[in-house]
Amino acid sequence: MNFVKSLALIFMLAGVSLASANVFTLLDDIRKELEAVYAKIDKATEDKDVKTLESLLAEDYEKVADGKTLKRDETVARMKKSFEIVKDIESSKTKIDKIEQVEGNQIVDYTTVAKVTITDEDEKDKSMTVTSKGRDWWVKNEDGEWICVSSERLD
Repeated sequence: MNFVKSLALIFMLAGVSLASANVFTLLDDIRKELEAVYAKIDKATEDKDVKTLESLLAEDYEKVADGKTLKRDETVARMKKSFEIVKDIESSKTKIDKIEQVEGNQIVDYTTVAKVTITDEDEKDKSMTVTSKGRDWWVKNEDGEWICVSSERLD
């Protein structure tokens, strides 16, 4: 009888171990997919490619920044204005700090470091490094593509 109980316990532990491995594999896959999305965002930012950035935002997208809630159109308008002010974006690199799954959303905390050149008020070019922290809420659309439904600045 003890042999049967031991065998049942071994099978149960093996099942739990397998399920746990599948969860970690799924989380790794999600992280890799979202890292690829952020690499796409970095490239689009360097190229000042508003169309690509806009394509990643849901139609009902909202962003919280500076105490205000911005709709998708307002966010895109701000992006365009920011790109006009910046003379050159030498590099943009986003690192995912944390991913948390909540109610079908993947909530991503990230840090972006960008090296940019602006023209100051004296008409001189000034290079600087800008670091920003934020949080994005991502879901997959019907086509299996990641779409951002909400964002907030954390710094």
